[in-house]
Amino acid sequence: PGTPIMTNPDEIEPIEIGTWEQLRSGGDIAILAVGSMVEPALKAAKLLEEKGVSSEIINARFVKPLDEKMLDELIARHDRWLTVEENVVAGGFGSAVLESLHLRMSEDADAVRVRLMGIPDRFTEHGTREEVLVDVHLSAADIVETAIGFLSESHPDTINAVPAPLS
Repeated sequence: PGTPIMTNPDEIEPIEIGTWEQLRSGGDIAILAVGSMVEPALKAAKLLEEKGVSSEIINARFVKPLDEKMLDELIARHDRWLTVEENVVAGGFGSAVLESLHLRMSEDADAVRVRLMGIPDRFTEHGTREEVLVDVHLSAADIVETAIGFLSESHPDTINAVPAPLS
């Protein structure tokens, strides 16, 4: 339990529906994180930086509608994207991002490779949230490992969507 923060509602900036937030800029990979996965993504960015990898972190605070303007900006800046969500990958946020890229039907969008991280479509053992996140490979360390592996791939014709390991 935390301590409530007193704020004046008149001082709060409204958030436009469907807009995402760039939390960190970087040039090697874009990490688009949803909800509770934003914090592990930020931790991963610091760990990646220690390994010489510069990552842009996006708080994809709206899953629907997607921030099409931000997607266009990311297409111009990055050819590797990693989506991270605490949801089942099949039919989730990452899938919506892939669909949006596909519908653009442009060379720039086609050049973007996306790796999806999320909960696999299988039974997951019970445990604490932290234990379950480790089990489904969604810890900050797993994000780092996935990003580094993804960046080390040099095959331009590989499949765009590769979910996190199932084991």
